[in-house]
Amino acid sequence: EWRAHALADAGTLVEINKDKQLLFVVQNGRTVWIFNTSTGDGQPYEEEDQNTPGEVQTGVSVTRNGLHSIYRERPEGWWEGDLGKIYRPKYFSGGQAVHGSNNVPAYPASHGCVRLSIQAMDFVWDSGIMPIDTPVWVHGLN
Repeated sequence: EWRAHALADAGTLVEINKDKQLLFVVQNGRTVWIFNTSTGDGQPYEEEDQNTPGEVQTGVSVTRNGLHSIYRERPEGWWEGDLGKIYRPKYFSGGQAVHGSNNVPAYPASHGCVRLSIQAMDFVWDSGIMPIDTPVWVHGLN
């Protein structure tokens, strides 16, 4: 039987495939978990900063390709990000994070973060599969 799997076939990492809108957890070269995700939609944005009234955030909604790593995390509940509320984020590149969201469509829809369902994000935390310093490989055309 065929099942989805990461491109990575060695090492332990998180792989984000923007073309398939899937997040893979690879441990010792084996794909052990697969999550639906929603990454950056590629559209420009100009929105009020949720943390700094009067300031405006502008940019293009792109989840940056490349090899990153988890460098900061916030374990408890909802946080007010500059562009909206995020749940239990794990930051991997600039302000971009893997985080829980109530809206995870099967297509790119975020400002650049990597959205998981609330249940999936709770599982990530409870299982310890994405600790600080975990490599995060982002690839794809979107």
